[in-house]
Amino acid sequence: NLSSEQDVMSTVSLERSNVSFFLPFADVTVGRQAITFGKAYFWNPLDIFSPFSATQFDRDYKNGVDALKVDIPIGDEGGFTVVASATQQEGRQDKSTWESSAIVGRLDWTLSGWDVSLQGGKIYGGYQAGAATAGELYEIPFRLEGAYFEPDENDDFGRHASVVIGTGYRFD
Repeated sequence: NLSSEQDVMSTVSLERSNVSFFLPFADVTVGRQAITFGKAYFWNPLDIFSPFSATQFDRDYKNGVDALKVDIPIGDEGGFTVVASATQQEGRQDKSTWESSAIVGRLDWTLSGWDVSLQGGKIYGGYQAGAATAGELYEIPFRLEGAYFEPDENDDFGRHASVVIGTGYRFD
């Protein structure tokens, strides 16, 4: 808050501010950044860092999160990404930094024209493991994404699994 009076209030928000290091074996980014892990269109069980609402149609801009992200290429067909974020969940100052933090690993590769991802790690309230794929079958695009959540002792959500499958049509 820059100023706050009875009838006037002004604030400044810094939405993107990060530093990247391009090393011979990895790219390292530290700071506020947009991180997108989903492959499905409207509902993304694997997109845990500031995900879009299922009813949000304008997805040109995604909010950033304070994180450390390391991208390690594995050949020409894939790579491994690790993201660590120790931010408090909004409105939950009663949780410790570790309880509300996340550290997730994601393996991405291309296999026979399909993008395939495996993901797992600690997220807010427990642990998540999942997989996703996107590609075309007879020129029809398909997207499949699923995740399993195992709660920890600070559980707010309960054990659950989420699966999304989608298809579409591309007009010329």
